Amino acid sequence: MVSAGEAERYCKEKRDAAFTTQAPHTPASPHTRPQALQQKRRLHGHIRKVQGMSWGADSRSLIASDQGSKTIIWDLASDRVPMKRKVISRPFIIAVAMHPTRDLVAIGGMDNVVSVWSTDGDGAECSMTRQLEQHDGYISSLHFPDESQMLSAGGDAEAALWDVATWKAKQVFRGHEGDCSCIRFPAGVPGSQAFCTSSSDGTARVWDMRSGECTHKFDVVGECNGCAFFPSGTAVAAGTQNGSVFLFDLRAQAALQKYSRKNNHVTAVDFSQSGRTMYVAYEDGHVCLWDPLASSESGYAKKVAAHVKNQNHDSRMRVISCMQMSPDGTCLATGAFDATICLWGPGKS
Repeated sequence: MVSAGEAERYCKEKRDAAFTTQAPHTPASPHTRPQALQQKRRLHGHIRKVQGMSWGADSRSLIASDQGSKTIIWDLASDRVPMKRKVISRPFIIAVAMHPTRDLVAIGGMDNVVSVWSTDGDGAECSMTRQLEQHDGYISSLHFPDESQMLSAGGDAEAALWDVATWKAKQVFRGHEGDCSCIRFPAGVPGSQAFCTSSSDGTARVWDMRSGECTHKFDVVGECNGCAFFPSGTAVAAGTQNGSVFLFDLRAQAALQKYSRKNNHVTAVDFSQSGRTMYVAYEDGHVCLWDPLASSESGYAKKVAAHVKNQNHDSRMRVISCMQMSPDGTCLATGAFDATICLWGPGKS
């Protein structure tokens, strides 16, 4: 029988080997290394700080809300300027999401209510179809995992799963002790029943949609401002108020890497479609590109590209408030305090 000490030493040897050995299926090639970003387009039309943002399933549309009571659905496939397809006028909206197949969007904010709107019709304004009451706090994040379900998270430290057919809450996820700020799914696992959340209670958690149970809890230092699932669903990244991002492995239930920029609050985290690049947005208006597969003797990942400065965001209001990679992996969108949205793609290093 193997003793506890021998088992611990074996695990340590394997962990150290993973940190110091380059993965055989990821050769050090310029084509597989994280690439610098270049601004491709800038969207004007919002009045004040961009609060929330979400891509459409086709990667050709984008919905965003601002502090000036405007929620805009952008048509990115159109050559028209300013490419606004639909508008919703409603104050204090923080979270937005687009249904993957139907002409519906969900929005929520400081009124503690999720409202569903129809985007069908010829007019510029959308029409509200219903209001959903479940949360006892502001709505911070919304997501449609598939065409039949919707998830919401709020300042009441809870997340809820909604049946789109009846618009009834069929599951409530409880466990966080602070505001639940973010919902993310593994992009590379269609039909996944797992999602992750971040919270001001200093944790990132993974949940099972079927049981409503928390399957993993990861502690960070300080408030957890954002999270993202690795595309394969095997790891979760969590960004913190003190400028650090942790990469947690679900199988080992432990931190694999830590990425730090001192004195810069992390505002959002996301991965490229392949997982080869992790994008981290900061309060000073920069986006850093980190390589999750890089390693060093200390076990920390190295920054493989200089941070990308949002040059076109006003320097006085360049705080990046939200960031998300498009479903097809071709475009990274950032929204900022200066009321603009920037679209980024691969560019020269």
